[in-house]
Amino acid sequence: MVAQTGHTGEAMQKEFNELTSKRTWVIVDAPIDTNIVGSRWTYQLKRDANRVITHYKAHLVAQGFTRTHGIDYDETFAPVTRFASTCVVLVLVATHNWEVHQLPSFVKTKHEGKVCRLYKALYGLKQGGRSWYLLICKAFAKFGYTCCQVKQCMFYKGTKHGIIIMVITVDDLTMASNCSSMLLGCKLDLQSEFEISDMGEIHWLLGVEKKRD
Repeated sequence: MVAQTGHTGEAMQKEFNELTSKRTWVIVDAPIDTNIVGSRWTYQLKRDANRVITHYKAHLVAQGFTRTHGIDYDETFAPVTRFASTCVVLVLVATHNWEVHQLPSFVKTKHEGKVCRLYKALYGLKQGGRSWYLLICKAFAKFGYTCCQVKQCMFYKGTKHGIIIMVITVDDLTMASNCSSMLLGCKLDLQSEFEISDMGEIHWLLGVEKKRD
């Protein structure tokens, strides 16, 4: 269990529980002559549009800076959404009155001499962003979405009912559509693959407050 108490301890315990439930690692004997990557905890306060703290967040972050390119990892590229791209989607939302929604190492004392062998990427690893992007691409392809060839962090799908556009900002997803049922269907699809937090209609994104007239 986590040694910290209060909000920090609760956030750390929640993060640890999520990582272990997803089988992110398995504890093994420390290998000889291998670069063992360390880890540390980082903390963040999540606030709403009025700057009121909504919840406390803790991340277990790998110290990826200790890894050597060409030995410990290879490709790291992952596309990043520009704020201007998100603004274009929001202009479409405002113009056509669409809906827009937002989905927003732990060491045990009895395991001295042991390490965590990762099966999934952690924050801080050089290839972490790429691993997440490839995973989300696979999921969107499964659900029939097309990746935009110009902005590769944008995905879209059109049907006889309407169109839905998804914008990825790291692990935050912004979805815009002219069809409520498509928004709901997208959320259900994503929930079948990932644990998501449905924040409903967008109000706050990348430090900017959003209001619908």
